[in-house]
Amino acid sequence: MEDLSGAPLSALSCETKELISTLLNPKRFIPTQNGLSRDWKGLAHVCKIDQETMRNIYHDADPTGRVLSISQNKLKDFNLQHLKEALEKIERWDVIDDTKELMEKDAKSYLERLQKSQNTAELNDKDVDSKILTIDDLILMEQGQDTQHYDAFVLYAQEDTEFANEVVQNLENENNMKLCLKERDLIAGVSFEYEAILRLILERCNRLILILSPDFFKSPANEFFLNCAQAAGINKKPERKIIPCIYKTCELPPQLQYFSKIYYNKLSPHLFWERLLHSIKVVNGTTMKVKQNNRTESKLSETKRQGLNTFFKKSVEKQLKDMPKGSDSKKSHLEISPAYKEAEPQKTPVKESVSESTLELPSLDGLSTLPSHSSVEYKQKDRKKDKIGKSYIKKFQTLIEKF
Repeated sequence: MEDLSGAPLSALSCETKELISTLLNPKRFIPTQNGLSRDWKGLAHVCKIDQETMRNIYHDADPTGRVLSISQNKLKDFNLQHLKEALEKIERWDVIDDTKELMEKDAKSYLERLQKSQNTAELNDKDVDSKILTIDDLILMEQGQDTQHYDAFVLYAQEDTEFANEVVQNLENENNMKLCLKERDLIAGVSFEYEAILRLILERCNRLILILSPDFFKSPANEFFLNCAQAAGINKKPERKIIPCIYKTCELPPQLQYFSKIYYNKLSPHLFWERLLHSIKVVNGTTMKVKQNNRTESKLSETKRQGLNTFFKKSVEKQLKDMPKGSDSKKSHLEISPAYKEAEPQKTPVKESVSESTLELPSLDGLSTLPSHSSVEYKQKDRKKDKIGKSYIKKFQTLIEKF
């Protein structure tokens, strides 16, 4: 049995009120043992309605309904259990039996509405709601992310839906691309559908794929989107926004005559899919800049390396001129150091005027510690040259450090 004490008098349905009025409005002449009238007047007395108000109720077409209405407004805590007890006091057991199921149903319905009202719907953020154009937008924004961007928007005629599904299957499932279709992705309830689709094409999609056939140009909407996309491309910087795909032979409008097009051939479709895939792909400008910077740095490093090699060659030539004469001494003293071998990318040959064979460059340490030939005695002039050579090498080491 439903608890009637949790439902106020306002929970009574119109059906229940009409039944109670039908049973209590007729006048009853036999009072209760306590002297209470067994009709609406006894109910008014139990509900503590004053005599002045009672005189006004006499002339009402539905006196019982008026009593219930006054009790509902005057007695704030008056509930269905109190109404049942009032009927018991005026000994109207017939009314209690006839309205029992209806009153329990009203009480249950009221408590269910009360429980549902505890779960209040979230307020709608108009700024966020205006950004939601597709189902993907709704999912991402619920996760706190930005709106969805697409590789391409696919525009086609309803008659070419089968081929459009084949395009989606190839690009999304096999090549991991993200496409946008009006019938599949556009969220319901978007006002000004054309405006929403234009926003998707111009702001959220990198490309616009046109599946062209005679049926395509029968749709005014398709021509409208095509013209707007082309007009927007003219106003902005030149870009490959529109990709025309000739699915069936048709007469093209002037605005598409000068576009590079892709033709679908059922006998060899692989070429069509390959060209379409490459046409949709987007190259990241940031990646290009990084690669260009790396190539520039590599060229600068190679330029410095070549400059060092040239400088080493000239230094060795000068050292060889200042060394004592002797065919074996020059070759024996020009051994390249391990440190320079690691830094040098490749051995650089020296002109034949320096030596008959290919000459390897010595390191700085090697240049500064060239041994003297045992068979040659330096004269005062040679020692002076050696002193000048050391001074020159010291300056050369300082210059190299700047690199």
